[in-house]
Amino acid sequence: MSLADGCTVSAKKDGLVNIGGLLCTNDPVLAQKEKDLLILTEGYPTYGGLAGRDLEAMAVGFEEVLNEEYLKYRLAEVRYLGEHLQKIGFHTIQPPGGHAFTLTPGPPLTTSRRNNIPDMLLLWSSTNQGEFGPAKLVL
Repeated sequence: MSLADGCTVSAKKDGLVNIGGLLCTNDPVLAQKEKDLLILTEGYPTYGGLAGRDLEAMAVGFEEVLNEEYLKYRLAEVRYLGEHLQKIGFHTIQPPGGHAFTLTPGPPLTTSRRNNIPDMLLLWSSTNQGEFGPAKLVL
């Protein structure tokens, strides 16, 4: 973490499990504040409120997700969906990420066709002017 002060990791998306995640920092003062809050909301830092089976699943999932063949598949899956959405008129920030891509305002969401779009794609935030803002579509 020489280039960042912290990071978050979703075990659901990046660890192939159904619960959990990581909150990391290299700041000991901030880490203590996070631990104090964790005790109030999730449980003690030694287990984070997760059952032993969930911690074991995270350990296995984080190992499996590093498999080169899986990573190729995952990147291709995100790229495929992003390219398809671009072909039908959505605007996306390029290149897509490893587990998500960002949709940006533009047709078809700014046209009358937006009522025909599946609910999943309407993960857009609304500004005070009622315009659509960018949203991240996480796979």
